[in-house]
Amino acid sequence: MNSAGPAGPVGPTASSAAGVVGRLAWGAAIAVAVAVVLLSVNAPLVAGAGVETGDFAANTLLILDAKSFGLLTGNYSRVGFNHPGPAILYVLAAGEAVIHDRLGLVSSPFAGQLVAVSLYATIWIVLIFRVLCRAFEDTAPAALATAVFTLCIAMLDGQTLNGPWFPHLYVCPFAAFVVAISRLVHGRTDSLGTLAVSAGFLVNGHASFGVVMLVMGLTVLAANTVLETDRGSGTRIASRRFWGANLTRLAVAGALLFVFFIPLLILTVRAFPGPVMDYLNFGAHRKSNGILASLRFIWFFWGGPVPFVVGAVIALPALVLLGRRSDLDGFTRGANGLIAAFVAAFLAMLTYARHGVDMIELQYIGYFYYAVPALAAGLAAACLLKLVRSRLRAAVALVAWVFCLAGVHRAMAQPGDYVVEYNAPGVVDIYRAVKPLAAAGRIVLDLDGSNDWGYVWGHVVGVQAYAKRRHEDLFCIDRSWHILFTRKALCTAAELAGHPRYTVRKAEPTPGGPPQVAVQGLVFTRTGP
Repeated sequence: MNSAGPAGPVGPTASSAAGVVGRLAWGAAIAVAVAVVLLSVNAPLVAGAGVETGDFAANTLLILDAKSFGLLTGNYSRVGFNHPGPAILYVLAAGEAVIHDRLGLVSSPFAGQLVAVSLYATIWIVLIFRVLCRAFEDTAPAALATAVFTLCIAMLDGQTLNGPWFPHLYVCPFAAFVVAISRLVHGRTDSLGTLAVSAGFLVNGHASFGVVMLVMGLTVLAANTVLETDRGSGTRIASRRFWGANLTRLAVAGALLFVFFIPLLILTVRAFPGPVMDYLNFGAHRKSNGILASLRFIWFFWGGPVPFVVGAVIALPALVLLGRRSDLDGFTRGANGLIAAFVAAFLAMLTYARHGVDMIELQYIGYFYYAVPALAAGLAAACLLKLVRSRLRAAVALVAWVFCLAGVHRAMAQPGDYVVEYNAPGVVDIYRAVKPLAAAGRIVLDLDGSNDWGYVWGHVVGVQAYAKRRHEDLFCIDRSWHILFTRKALCTAAELAGHPRYTVRKAEPTPGGPPQVAVQGLVFTRTGP
């Protein structure tokens, strides 16, 4: 009797410790395996990366400021402003500074950015796994759900996990946001850190995420109020008891999120009302899309209306029938929270598609929503795993990870369309031709986009970024200036009045005309003093 006395508390403690060790081991294994696969798939592109053009050169203009911790703005928007913050750009800057500049592991600065993208995706996947472990209270289903999510994301778009294009860079943090906010459906606050960090990255990356996350937050609050009313105020968000019990966690999460808004606040103080007015003006002066067009926009990411409707028919009854049961086990509660988060994401996406998307035919605007069907597939796989004997679940999850990683490698083996912008040696030739023209100061460029505008602006910004790496500023832009060239590239009044002016177009040189420089398909024609 006496020897059995202390055994009671020891058992749960040992079991809990074993569970923690198991989750840590799984997390470490997932991190290493995903990083190895992503880096190996990306290795040929990293090796071939050189002088970037297009969007990636435009990003580099900002990243070079981030390397000296002087960047406050986010990536450029095609509608003419910068997004709220530089969080993702600082990640890319860290890759360039550490992987290329400090360690010399890659041959070009842009290659360092590509390595950073692979590590960035890996970290988000590990965070998703950690939150799912808490949600399911079982490591094996969380591991399987994460594996299926990773495979689905790679199959839906092969560049999502390795591409430095911003619509791809939003997918993983949005997935992390969805799983983290699902914990609040039943009043759990154990993932507020992930929620705050993912929200910060998203709203820094695109102004519209502010609205998306607001709609999701209100929906989750409503779901929590309905589902937790009969379970006591400790898990009901709209209660004093909840806030009293979780004040420290909420304050820390709020402080984390606040950090992401510091650059925007600085810009607002420097030039009130700052960029916020640009965002509000854009939303206030555009026509809403129809409900059917908005639904089609959403269905695209589910593979059509049928998969979407089937998912809704399964998910909504489960949410209603299971949500208010008082005897929910940990896994069912976590699954129920995820379903509610999926509903919240749908309502947010519908709001965004109707009132925030200006060109609804451009599906890339909503690429981040790929996270939801991928997570839904992961949840379905986790539910099926619960039918397997508990002692076999870890083995099944491990085998699934092997097959899923093989599928990820295969899905990502074909490079995406935009990899042609990873290396354009012709930019160096253009730089060398333009540099002598700017011997006395910046020349004024007027960009003529009448013949292949993408080629013109893509190579001009490539030259601009290439020169900036060498601490040179060769030109300003007057006609056809866009925010992608940064505000520093706007011509001053003095430059417009007295500096040499050139029109840039894609064409062949014209014999006998004004002085011209023709290089790599671009013609610089002297048109001013």
